[in-house]
Amino acid sequence: MAIKWDRQAAAITQRDIKKAEAAVGHELPLEYTRFMLRQNGGYPSPSIFEIHGMPKNKYGSAECIYSIRAHNDYDDLLETNANVAQYIPQYSIAIGHTLSGDKILLFVDGPREGQVWFYDWYGKSRNPERRIYFIAETFLAFLNSLRELSPAEEADIEASIAAMDAARPKPKTSTSGPRPLKRRASRTSASKRNRRHTK
Repeated sequence: MAIKWDRQAAAITQRDIKKAEAAVGHELPLEYTRFMLRQNGGYPSPSIFEIHGMPKNKYGSAECIYSIRAHNDYDDLLETNANVAQYIPQYSIAIGHTLSGDKILLFVDGPREGQVWFYDWYGKSRNPERRIYFIAETFLAFLNSLRELSPAEEADIEASIAAMDAARPKPKTSTSGPRPLKRRASRTSASKRNRRHTK
């Protein structure tokens, strides 16, 4: 399925790629640099991808693939990585975010070089390795995997949301009627208490 892109930034050159590589400290995978020179990020449609091995969350939605020199800092490749580099695994860079604000990572070195992973931005573990889940072997494979949800998948997600809502503890409601109002303390008794506390 062909991807339609919205909110594209201005075209970039090989010089911009070199500046980006200097900023992140690694060469960028060839597939990714070709995409950036051709497209320079944007908001894709369709945007659904599969997350492998993440409990209770099979799918993500790629809201944005970051641009170099984007219209705003939130969608900018270099600005984002300057802010998140200390939180994500070694040899990875954030190349996009999901609708929920989680990050899409591309590994630029090490044993996972070229692979695309999902980073659970709201995960509880302080170890970044315990907050990542596999998406695709290459950036191109990731792009090719983007699709719409099927009706059955949408129904599955709705059922999962309903089950999570049902499992949440319900707020306690009182059946004994409204609580009686407390009597206001007289000015004399209030002033006595104030004098005791200021001694």
